[in-house]
Amino acid sequence: AQVEPFVKEIAAYFNEKFDVPFQVCGNFAMQEDVIEHLSFIVASAQSQILEKLKLGSFKLIDSKEDYLLYSFSDQIEVRIYPCRPTEFIQEAIRLSSTETYWSQMANKRIEQKTFAHESDFFIQNGLPSLPACLRREVELPDFIQPSHLIQPNEVRGVIHSHSRWSDGSNSIEEMARACMSKGYEYLVMSDHSVSSFYANGLSVERIQQQQEEIDRLNILLAPFHIFKSIECDILNDGRLDYSADVLATFDLVISSVHQNLNMTEEKAMERILNAVQNPYTTILGHPSGRLLLSRKAYPLNYPRLIEACKAHQVVIEINAHPRRLDLDWNWVGSAISAGVMLSVNPDAHSLMGIEDIRFGVLSAQKAGLRAEHNLSSMNLVDFKSFLAKRKAFKA
Repeated sequence: AQVEPFVKEIAAYFNEKFDVPFQVCGNFAMQEDVIEHLSFIVASAQSQILEKLKLGSFKLIDSKEDYLLYSFSDQIEVRIYPCRPTEFIQEAIRLSSTETYWSQMANKRIEQKTFAHESDFFIQNGLPSLPACLRREVELPDFIQPSHLIQPNEVRGVIHSHSRWSDGSNSIEEMARACMSKGYEYLVMSDHSVSSFYANGLSVERIQQQQEEIDRLNILLAPFHIFKSIECDILNDGRLDYSADVLATFDLVISSVHQNLNMTEEKAMERILNAVQNPYTTILGHPSGRLLLSRKAYPLNYPRLIEACKAHQVVIEINAHPRRLDLDWNWVGSAISAGVMLSVNPDAHSLMGIEDIRFGVLSAQKAGLRAEHNLSSMNLVDFKSFLAKRKAFKA
């Protein structure tokens, strides 16, 4: 999220300076969760690139054997890879692949040709065409269909959002109308629970007041629908912080750990498994508790966690906030293979936060997620049916 503006600015600058093909590559093209530097490939000689970039926002740091290292606007490192025009497509693919993938490709005796498009490279070499986000190994799990990866426009509802009732910036109506303007069919309003006192978590009395407001808004905004939910704290012993009578008033419950995150694997698993077993837990929110670049995930036994979610029909969230991206994409495939439903959710605390759905989709694509695996891709009718069937199962 933070580097995207730099990519757009650099691309605009290159469009002005170069009359040859160029392309962003590397970790950004591969949709990695954390981008430490940007990489571009330019179909030009190194000397010409040096001449074009000697003025402006680029400051040369070093000249390596195969790339030039720059600082852009004194904020981010940029690697620029020169190449011959005839090698541009092949080099662009190589630079947006893992070393494992490229070495496996090399074993297949890749033909050295000039290609007009990336698809030509794969077709002429008799190889499956893979987007950069999937170029980890040549042989992928069977459930991954590269041409059917989930897309942002396949998310039909906004699940996991906060309003001014807790620590959000906007009213429920403002959040709902923003969703409507973007074409979404429903909103799951899941403000913080009472234990999150620092986030103005909802008391039982305030829950009742909020639900009355949602009832009024559902009449006003129909056919758009707002679902009554809560992001319920998982307490130290795995209990949720409301009684069963209160939890039963919600359409769905998102259960998350927010406090006392310094846990052993044994403690973390005991705590979270107890919450998963709670009949009111519909979705396990941001399972590992990580904040990218600032807070490590607590240790989890992911195979056991996924198996428990399957047994209790609990959906695992892919929290789309760019500081979370949690569930980590490396475990999404295991959940899919186990038959566990996932849900790309923005954890939106503002109108702008709704846009974070795209970052969750980008992360999920790396694991091969398809819309059929994703709860928030259900249309309103199917989502209501899902909730009704799940409540019947738990009853």
